[in-house]
Amino acid sequence: MKLTLWHNGLSTCSQKVRLALAEAGCNWESCEVNLIAGEQKDPAYLAIHPRGLVPALAVDGGILIESSVINEFIADLAPESKLRPDGPLGQAHGRLWVRRIEETVHPAMGAVTLATVFRTLMLQRPRDEVLAEIAQVADGNERSARLEIFELGAEAPSFRGAVTRLVEFLDDLDRALATSPWICGERFSLVDCAAIPYVDRLDRLGLDVLWTGQRFHLARWLAAAKERRAYKVAIENWFPATTADMIRMIGEANRPAFLEAANGWAKPVPRVQE
Repeated sequence: MKLTLWHNGLSTCSQKVRLALAEAGCNWESCEVNLIAGEQKDPAYLAIHPRGLVPALAVDGGILIESSVINEFIADLAPESKLRPDGPLGQAHGRLWVRRIEETVHPAMGAVTLATVFRTLMLQRPRDEVLAEIAQVADGNERSARLEIFELGAEAPSFRGAVTRLVEFLDDLDRALATSPWICGERFSLVDCAAIPYVDRLDRLGLDVLWTGQRFHLARWLAAAKERRAYKVAIENWFPATTADMIRMIGEANRPAFLEAANGWAKPVPRVQE
């Protein structure tokens, strides 16, 4: 079976799928889509994914989209990898986690990344050019949110709301990881594939202060994830050093605003380690 993946190196949804492919030991052909250059808007790519999003996976000529659907397929394709949580109840809980990540965590991280990394790049371009680009966004709510964040950055209400949702997610992850090494039990699963890219993105933005010295279970989980071969193959190897340095620099410059939005956690009070 031939697998061809259209993806982007830094895209969180692409990272989820590359993690699952690596954990499952699947061979695949890479077609990287340059999102900065707008390749996702090319007619040739829109024929593959009509919404112009990544990733998309070709399977013997058929196309799968949506990272969670692709990862379910990968788990079924390689059942020996045991990427699904154990039992019907464990799998149901796993789907709830993945649904939350898709519906809440992903857009929240998108707002944070837009207000920090992408806004920094936008401000280096002619203002009229950026406004014209935002005006082309089809969805009215998304268009308004992008305009607000472009104008206000970390002062935008949508940015503050996004930070709150991410902090709630970190809290719930830490609680879940208090009783098991991985989110849904003793074994690494699709849920970990779905969650890792977002916590990793916060880490790369220099926001590990959100768990260092306080969310010990979350910190242990992320460290263990980074030790896996799949993390290096799926995430680390796709992050150029210059890009990683730029993201950290921008993140650290915005850290005070982020921590203020996170209810004054600039000086977290350590708790007793369990």
